[in-house]
Amino acid sequence: MDRRKFSIVIFMILMVIQILTLGCGKKGKKKVKNEKVIDKTLIITIPNGGDLFATLEEHNYTNLDVIRNILSERVVATAVQQDIQVEIMAVDDSLKIEKCKINAFNGYFEINAVKSDTILYKVHAKKSILKGDSIFKVLGDFGMKTKNIGYYAWKMGEFVDATSIDIGDIMTVDYSVDTLNVKKFEKFSYQPDKTTIHEFYILGPRKLKYNMIELPFELKRRFLIGELTKEHASLDGAMATFGVIPYIRQQVNNAMQAQISFSTDARVGDKFEIFIEEKYVNGEQQPRGKVLYAQYSGRRVGKKTAYRFTDKAEASAFNGMYTYNGKRLVSNAVRTPLDRMHISSPFGYRIHPILGRKIFHHGIDLRGTRGTKVYAVSSGKVIKARDGHGGYGKEVRIKHSNGMITQYAHLSRISVRYGKRVHKGQIIGAVGSTGRSTGPHLHFGVKKNGRWVNPKTNLRMIGANKLKGNRLNLFRKEIQAYKNEMKELSTKPAVQDSLKAS
Repeated sequence: MDRRKFSIVIFMILMVIQILTLGCGKKGKKKVKNEKVIDKTLIITIPNGGDLFATLEEHNYTNLDVIRNILSERVVATAVQQDIQVEIMAVDDSLKIEKCKINAFNGYFEINAVKSDTILYKVHAKKSILKGDSIFKVLGDFGMKTKNIGYYAWKMGEFVDATSIDIGDIMTVDYSVDTLNVKKFEKFSYQPDKTTIHEFYILGPRKLKYNMIELPFELKRRFLIGELTKEHASLDGAMATFGVIPYIRQQVNNAMQAQISFSTDARVGDKFEIFIEEKYVNGEQQPRGKVLYAQYSGRRVGKKTAYRFTDKAEASAFNGMYTYNGKRLVSNAVRTPLDRMHISSPFGYRIHPILGRKIFHHGIDLRGTRGTKVYAVSSGKVIKARDGHGGYGKEVRIKHSNGMITQYAHLSRISVRYGKRVHKGQIIGAVGSTGRSTGPHLHFGVKKNGRWVNPKTNLRMIGANKLKGNRLNLFRKEIQAYKNEMKELSTKPAVQDSLKAS
């Protein structure tokens, strides 16, 4: 190799080394996208995956450790999955942070200094519930003590059905940080949608005050008539052409599938009618709604109808879709253990409200006042009916013909005896607070093949197979009201009406 070629090779090797050095040396460190100062407020945009605290350290703020403690690494770790914007105002001569606002893809954090001898900062934080999150985890990420989380989450369940908490729902936490960097939590709230906020004020150790805020919204009812076509040969597809959201379409599908075999009997040209209720906030349609009436007619299926029954209690186990004669449109269902199915604590891992540690909850807790009737969900033989003087207190267990065992615990009264047979819907006791319990409720468990399973997902539970008495009379009145309104709407060009609420 001559000297000229050798020099070229050496030059290329040096260039490769320089490129690798620049690339690897900066690995994991992403530069700030932009930085500007407006009215003494520094505004920084940190790119996806950037290090929030490392970026702030570059600006030499003197009390960054306090901010780091306020937010906690766990909160920040989930906030840097997209670009985040930070606004900071600091004292010019000391660079002590006085105000800090952080906008992240799943949260918003506002930190303000307080002129006090004992309190350093007030914090207002919002965080979206992510996949795999829970109320326990969100409150824990903000630094709340474990023993308090279990109790507060359990008390929250008295007002919010625990199984309704979903990904994307908003948790808000307000707290102060004192001169010793100790956090004092003052309030937390849960917002399941844009119309409701559940607030919980912390008045003292294990003492909460509840308040609900209902924000303005608009309910719109539409009466729609359509048919299956070659382009949209399924009921679901045909409803979608009217802009009906999936949540409502699924309700219609469930009500009709209980009466019709669509795979064999549906035909192009079949007709349908639906009367639906949709919710709007500032003109934006929300992801939930109701079907009030549905009808499907065709050459093979004849005519099938379904009407919604709405009981007085929001969490009533009788709420749902029925035929005109009051027959529930759910097949292979068992009876609910209570008439009102409000789940205050779900199945799975939770922080125990009394023990204050994370343990597995082998059933669901149902909200109920002391003395509320408890029913056998299905027929079977009583294999336990006594006060075990343990965590479950007064307890009944029933073994059913398919081998399943159902459990009813913390009862105030037991109305059945060991070894006796009970029938579906028979009263077996009353809600209480015996055993290890923070207040009146029913612990309901289901055991299949020797292991505890989630009752919510393993059983189809309804209040009754058929409406009777006062509920049937109320149902008839509701049907007539639906018919009157549909008749009125069908004469309007837009085939819809609007009801306002606030």
